[in-house]
Amino acid sequence: MKGRALPVEKYNFQKLLCIIVARFREVKMKYESVLTIARREAMEKLHSQDEADVRDALLRLTYHNTDREWVEVECIRLIEDMYTSDATKQLAITCIGHLARIHRTLNKTTVMPVLARAAETPVFSGYVDNTMDDIYLFISDETHN
Repeated sequence: MKGRALPVEKYNFQKLLCIIVARFREVKMKYESVLTIARREAMEKLHSQDEADVRDALLRLTYHNTDREWVEVECIRLIEDMYTSDATKQLAITCIGHLARIHRTLNKTTVMPVLARAAETPVFSGYVDNTMDDIYLFISDETHN
């Protein structure tokens, strides 16, 4: 039954719950350390045609680069670039939330309109909601630029 919808009418609620829990336990999460990256290497990867390289560089910068404003600008650039894949835009939106959590500040004047525009697209709206939660959780009103 892996990968197929469950025929709900054949199961009672408790049995369905047991099946769902069993399937959830089958999922193996793979966590990897986010390594640092030199700015020069990051710039090369951020402008690469390989989306995996772009995402790798963006996440590594988000976690380790102390120049939050520059990383913020790179996130915004990727979100607004019409040629950037949805997966990369989703990560860029998420990284803005990480920046809020890590640095406890953002340039609200530039970030908020970008997130508002992204939220209008259904494939990004959930990511924007999560990022907005991070912004409001980790940044007090006094620390917004």
